[in-house]
Amino acid sequence: PLKTLSLIAYRQPVSQAHVIDVRGRHAYGHLKQLEDMNLIKREKVGRNKIIRTTDFFADHFGLSHDLKTMKQQLKGIFEKEDLARIEASE
Repeated sequence: PLKTLSLIAYRQPVSQAHVIDVRGRHAYGHLKQLEDMNLIKREKVGRNKIIRTTDFFADHFGLSHDLKTMKQQLKGIFEKEDLARIEASE
């Protein structure tokens, strides 16, 4: 569920179909769990469902409510994680 949440947070607004394509069919369960935890919200737009994070998500993880700023913050976090993973494998 955490990887599914990170995909949503970084790519939002993102279609549910894209999340399932990337994460697989097991992601339906992740989406339900994340929605129950109030970390994401799904909105029906025409025939598609669009997924976004909630204000609770931003508050819980100490991120900006501004989408552009949040994505920059997440990019920095992901880059630090990648660097730490590379250094650990050396």
